[in-house]
Amino acid sequence: MRGAPYALFGAAIRMAGWLNGVAALALACFSLGIVGGDVAPPDDLQVPLAWFLIGLLATGLAAVLALLAHLGWVRRRADGRVSLRCRIALALALAAYLLALAGFGLGCWTSLTEDMPVDEGGDASPAGAFYTQVVAPAWLPFLRTGGDI
Repeated sequence: MRGAPYALFGAAIRMAGWLNGVAALALACFSLGIVGGDVAPPDDLQVPLAWFLIGLLATGLAAVLALLAHLGWVRRRADGRVSLRCRIALALALAAYLLALAGFGLGCWTSLTEDMPVDEGGDASPAGAFYTQVVAPAWLPFLRTGGDI
């Protein structure tokens, strides 16, 4: 196993970078009205965009730390042991990768729901407020909520 673990870790880091980057780009396009022009964009998409960008920065940090860990593995000692710096760099790269995955998950979560609306009783509504709502077309009135057939 010459460099297979580092190659697999590098591929996982690249995938997390693609996920966060494409999600941030799609969210920016949606908020600018480039994508989904028929749906009114929400008032505030700064928090989800911040999470996606944090995830994107974390993937960059993870890639740099994984490179340093791989260089430490290439320059291992004659007896085959890896230095402590290599192990620390690999542990920090793994932590940055997990932060990137958490950034993507939190970005997705916060882009789907915003603050929970409170009804008259003071309780939060059972379903979060979604940024976009699906409305049944006019030719399928039975799919509409609250409408007569």
